Amino acid sequence: MANTHRKCVHVHYNGNFEQGKVLYMEPDWSYLDFLNAASQRLNMVPAAKRVFNADGVEIDDCMMIEDDDILFFSNNEDFIPPMDLTPDDGTTRPEGEKIPHTVGGYKVGELLGRGGFGEVRIGDHHLTGERVALKFLRKSEIHSLLAAERTNTEIQCLQALKHNNIIRLQQVCFDCRDAFSKLIVCFEAFGINKSRGVSF
Repeated sequence: MANTHRKCVHVHYNGNFEQGKVLYMEPDWSYLDFLNAASQRLNMVPAAKRVFNADGVEIDDCMMIEDDDILFFSNNEDFIPPMDLTPDDGTTRPEGEKIPHTVGGYKVGELLGRGGFGEVRIGDHHLTGERVALKFLRKSEIHSLLAAERTNTEIQCLQALKHNNIIRLQQVCFDCRDAFSKLIVCFEAFGINKSRGVSF
């Protein structure tokens, strides 16, 4: 039985969350059909040659695309994450430590706290409005085997633990192109409360 489900995706120019469009993918489209349809929807001339998901992973097969994916199209450039180079919290960062404007479809927002390995910020999903905590870990600080084991143990514990009073790990993103690895963690349903503190 053939798949007749059309996927709804959100298409954007590479490096830009503004002026995105909705595109309904036909189930029988080839990768080239998809690139051409997205290019037409975005009025891209010349047509897009590459597509990336919100984490910067290049997509080369329509089977890799899910409903509600946020996708970025380029003429042939590498992925350009939308960046916010100036902190909105009045703090400064060392050269080369740029927090991306978006991670995994989440808009990076207000600083919640800082620690030895990195920082935690509010994240709001561009489409659903879901609010999470984004934990940014500086790879440069995870240079010893002990630090790497500690980080790995935290990830494994958060993946395994399921309890209303423990934050839930939703997604882990590793990006070799920047100074940070990212953990995306869900906070309790009642919201983010800065006075309760954040583990980092």
